[in-house]
Amino acid sequence: MLSKKRLFRIHGWLGLNLGLLLFVICFSGTVAVFSHEIDWLLNPDIRVEPAGQRVSWGTVVEGVREAYPESRVCWINAPLGPRFAQETVVKTPAGQWRRVYTNPYTGRVQGDTSYFNVQRFFRSFHRRFFIYDPPYLPNGVYIVGFFGFVLLFSAVTGILFYKRWWQYLFRLRVTRSRRVFWSDLHRLIGVWTLLFGVLIALTGVWYFVEQGLSDLRPEGGEAEPALRASPPSPEAAALPFDRLLRAAREAYPELELGWVRVPEKREEPLLVMGQAETWIVRDRANAVALDPYSGDVLKVRRGGELSALARWIHTADPLHFGTFGGLVTKTIWFVLGLALSFSILAGGLIWHLRVREQSKPHRLGLDGWSAMGLTLALLIGSAYHTYRGILDLGPAEGGTVAPTVPWTITLFIAGFVVAILLIIVSGYGVVLSHLRSGARRTIARRPARSEAM
Repeated sequence: MLSKKRLFRIHGWLGLNLGLLLFVICFSGTVAVFSHEIDWLLNPDIRVEPAGQRVSWGTVVEGVREAYPESRVCWINAPLGPRFAQETVVKTPAGQWRRVYTNPYTGRVQGDTSYFNVQRFFRSFHRRFFIYDPPYLPNGVYIVGFFGFVLLFSAVTGILFYKRWWQYLFRLRVTRSRRVFWSDLHRLIGVWTLLFGVLIALTGVWYFVEQGLSDLRPEGGEAEPALRASPPSPEAAALPFDRLLRAAREAYPELELGWVRVPEKREEPLLVMGQAETWIVRDRANAVALDPYSGDVLKVRRGGELSALARWIHTADPLHFGTFGGLVTKTIWFVLGLALSFSILAGGLIWHLRVREQSKPHRLGLDGWSAMGLTLALLIGSAYHTYRGILDLGPAEGGTVAPTVPWTITLFIAGFVVAILLIIVSGYGVVLSHLRSGARRTIARRPARSEAM
């Protein structure tokens, strides 16, 4: 059994050396919880006024095809709420994805933007730092997933160090020193967010494992290889969209439409996915695969009939982002995520105050310098790949032109980046100031050469 002193050292080492990157990951994930709603606020094309009954999905698709006759419809998402437009993703002849927004009550196309938006930025940044499969770095999911282990070990060492943790549920001494106040606040937040932190850590670790399984079996996909459509002739057209959706509802009456993926190749099925009787799963857990030419049902997948592993795969995302209960659970996840992110920074501030009170100089060991170098290298690499990833979603082939988005979205993302940079620079400034002050104290304590002789 590790001693309290050793547990404290491990907890402090993790926070001091890896805390900045862990903060960036946790804070970006917290913002990602409300990324769809942020896009709704910043982009007027997504906003609609409820006006009675919604038009059919077929009407929406036909309107998009008329407005963008040269583009291919890839998939259609259900509106996230009564004031949200319906989103259809199309692929242009140049191979670029664009989001088309349609009023679900009138069927009128309201506008379109590039595929890049707040939701896409925070999804790709939080999940993988925009690092996909570069030659010199591993897939970013491994990097972010590794910090799931860091968060888990931090939570475990912290709760083991404070054995009677329930004593700190309401303990906050505000009349003592600054260090005592921030230490109490750090413990208070840590105790109240313990279960949430462990949940986020475990799902983060799972993403690490899931990426490994995916790399070992890259042939996986949503449509099983055995599911194939059978076009009667090369010139045959798919059945009307509403007729296909009606066939899906007849095959799976409990299914509430979430999104539909339109086949890219003629032999692929149409996939209709959404929510049903199974709780806390993403839309892909419940699906109906249809032959788009005959309307025949090729397969029905129900979330409640999945294996334990498959069920967990579809449950991890709703648990990680708190989307399973709508705005209520998303608000809870957002508040807890902010608290957890703040607690990570508070841990660094406690270290700063503790060192400042010590009379002996502070020295940063080899592991500390290595951690600082690793953090800087990952942030610089992430900045480059984020820049390249954003360009890849632009209108030009080869990623040479930035995507066109409303200026409000650009300003919001830029504000997030600036805030993160300020926090990182401040963190490193504190560390370096301690090193300089420690060096000055060491020099001041050395005897003069003449006195020593």
